[in-house]
Amino acid sequence: MPTWAQYDDEATKCEAASLLGYARQVHAVCGAQCMYCGMGPKNVSNPEGQFDLWRQMEVEHIVPQSRWPNERLIEETLQKRLTCTPQESKDLRERVQRMNWVTACHLCNSIASRYPSRQDETAVKTFWSILLGFTPHVNYGRYGRFEILWNAAGAISPLPPAPTLPEDFITSVGLAIIEVWKDKNSPVRKKTSWLRKEYRCFATEAGLLALPKSPREYESPDSLDERVKAIIREERVRKKEKNSKA
Repeated sequence: MPTWAQYDDEATKCEAASLLGYARQVHAVCGAQCMYCGMGPKNVSNPEGQFDLWRQMEVEHIVPQSRWPNERLIEETLQKRLTCTPQESKDLRERVQRMNWVTACHLCNSIASRYPSRQDETAVKTFWSILLGFTPHVNYGRYGRFEILWNAAGAISPLPPAPTLPEDFITSVGLAIIEVWKDKNSPVRKKTSWLRKEYRCFATEAGLLALPKSPREYESPDSLDERVKAIIREERVRKKEKNSKA
């Protein structure tokens, strides 16, 4: 069975990588279920329907990548705060990054990507203070552009006490990430709830609600081709019978 890396087509390789490459472990941990709306292959019993849901899954960064410190800064900070070796700090940094990755459907990921706003990033700043020991300044410019000053000299909050054990540190960071997820989850659910109501109105007008609730089995091109041929044969037979009667 070919792996995603063996495909020659770059577009196919890119899409396969997002599902079978770096995201495979994330989707396995989350059960291929959106961590915001709960949508996932388990919601339907039809195999093709399960595939249609699975192929929409993406990796969501709870703390946005634009707000995520660079790897070198995290590792250097951990070495100082936890008095650990470079390899230990690297392992801890990777564990923190994995905690920040969850599965989300395309729609929820798109909505969540608009978070946080300039006025609403308290949870992110709390995450910074626990991870780095300081909260950096954020300079906002025109059109929503911003610049984060990643240095302790620009700290705007007192330094929290350094954790005594790496596991205590991981737990504290994990709880901070959960708080960020809670802040993002509320607006995502509100918007998806509104879209669901709008869909019902649209589906009623378009007559979609009259369709059977259980999805029909998908048909292969071969079966459809045979059905078309059968219809043509039946039509020819009816024409012959009509001509013979005339």
